[in-house]
Amino acid sequence: MTLFGQKPMAKEVEDTVESIIIILGANNQTNSDEIGRQYLNVEEYFLHQDYGDVIGSFFADIALLQLTTEVTYDYYVRPACLPTFGSEATVGQTCFVSGFGDTQDTGNQNILQYAGVDIISRETCNEWYSTLNLSIPSDHFCAGFEEGGIDTCQGDSGGPLVCMESSVYVARGITSFGEGCAVAQRPGAYTDVVTYMNWIIGKIDEKEKTTGAYTEYASTHTGNQNILRYAGVDIISRETCNEWYSTLNLSIPSDHFCAGFEEGGIDTCQGDSGGPLVCMKSSVYVARGITSFGEGCAVAQRPGAYTDVATYMNWIIGKIDEKVKTTGAYTEYASTRIATSESTTSHANVTSKRSSQYGQIIF
Repeated sequence: MTLFGQKPMAKEVEDTVESIIIILGANNQTNSDEIGRQYLNVEEYFLHQDYGDVIGSFFADIALLQLTTEVTYDYYVRPACLPTFGSEATVGQTCFVSGFGDTQDTGNQNILQYAGVDIISRETCNEWYSTLNLSIPSDHFCAGFEEGGIDTCQGDSGGPLVCMESSVYVARGITSFGEGCAVAQRPGAYTDVVTYMNWIIGKIDEKEKTTGAYTEYASTHTGNQNILRYAGVDIISRETCNEWYSTLNLSIPSDHFCAGFEEGGIDTCQGDSGGPLVCMKSSVYVARGITSFGEGCAVAQRPGAYTDVATYMNWIIGKIDEKVKTTGAYTEYASTRIATSESTTSHANVTSKRSSQYGQIIF
């Protein structure tokens, strides 16, 4: 790392993004044939809008890359969860950094290195850096040791700092800057991921809403209602769904989407309200919708309407955070989508599939 390095501007990234190749599962940079590697291209990048506003500042040192294909999780490639909203890294906790950066002759740079570093309080870190007239940005935290010796270095920037929390690794930080490498009282400074959770989720939801086109699964009762049923239903564009329902003078609410088939035949029905509509994304099921209402069941051009969970993420997370703050309990939901049912106003000639006016939070 370097304290006064030159940061790339957005135009520089834009000029190179199509040539970037993401390599996952790499352990030895010199062995392109090693087992477990995945090569992926970048479709689009997102720099934070506040990045680079102040020369010499590392505020908002974060970016997202959208890949052209999904990652396959296996023995060699596993995800790190996003942190819980409102949570903080615990001072004194040992977390782990990794990368192919400069080892300063302490190891082979071609082999992926990792090390444990301790979370340092903001007060202590600012005190140590005050001799450089530097204040750690409000969206950063420090990790390392007072005596130095272990640290990230040049070439590690952008890499992860992960902490083991509730038996899973959580991506707490992004390697950002520092003074030298492994210098006493000069710990590494890391972008605090939790500060940007709203921005991260917002960007992901923007892309999912514009790309769409999944085949989802909604639980349904056809045949023996005592046996849990499921069926595949296709996501239908808002324009098409509104056109079909226009004969009932009905417009699909802005917080809903439709799923089913033009010819009908497969659908949720009475008694399924509040149930989940899920899709497989990156080897996990994501709760995208909540069964809400429709005209009849499995009727042609009358697909089911589902509450769009993404629309209510801030509300869901806010309610969870309220409980966490009042109970002191630590809730981990980084890699899990949470669905909650909302009350829906019935329209004329539209049968509500809801059996209760009260919703549920489904984990």
